[in-house]
Amino acid sequence: MLTLNEASVLSTDYIDQLYGKVIDILQIGSDSAVPVYRKNFFKHWWDSNMDNIKKRSIASCKLWKSAGRPRSGHIYHIYRKDKAAYKSSIRKRQREAKEAYTNDLHEALLSKQGKVFWKCWSSNLTQTNSQLFMLMV
Repeated sequence: MLTLNEASVLSTDYIDQLYGKVIDILQIGSDSAVPVYRKNFFKHWWDSNMDNIKKRSIASCKLWKSAGRPRSGHIYHIYRKDKAAYKSSIRKRQREAKEAYTNDLHEALLSKQGKVFWKCWSSNLTQTNSQLFMLMV
């Protein structure tokens, strides 16, 4: 990759070319090895209990569909109950998460921690569609 001329002097053009090649190699490596997720992809409030509620909702939905999608009866009521529990759990967890951030912001403002307040504000209340590169270890 590096070939020196007879005078062993590196020109700025040659250094720029090497720099460009290194950047290209690093970009290709990151594209192939580092997964890319949207900023709000990970839900910190999601846990194993939410997984169980979701699995139960999916199972009852599959049962309801395999039964011909009845509009009444025991299978229909189980399907509606599990679906409502799943949606309700999501809304409850989202509300609790929002309240926790609101409380953190309030505490930071009360204790006059300006940097902490604005860091919490921008990380949780900004609405951007930017992507975040995350390395899953």
